[in-house]
Amino acid sequence: GGGTDFESPLKRGIKIIEEKKDYHKADILLITDGLCGISDDFQKILVDSKEKLDFSIHTVICGNKAEKDNFSDEVMEI
Repeated sequence: GGGTDFESPLKRGIKIIEEKKDYHKADILLITDGLCGISDDFQKILVDSKEKLDFSIHTVICGNKAEKDNFSDEVMEI
């Protein structure tokens, strides 16, 4: 009943990529059972981080209809 929080794991992923030089051009894989968005403020941070660090976000949605979100490079449905 609490919903899905995408921002916390994405923030952690960005921090890890920033801290590890070998992780630049990395991929973040987000696996979820639900759809969720991110705030406009965080989307700006995410866009800037993706440009600076050259990483991609791939989202796998389990059990629900996949829809293109406003931050993933690819959304897959299983």
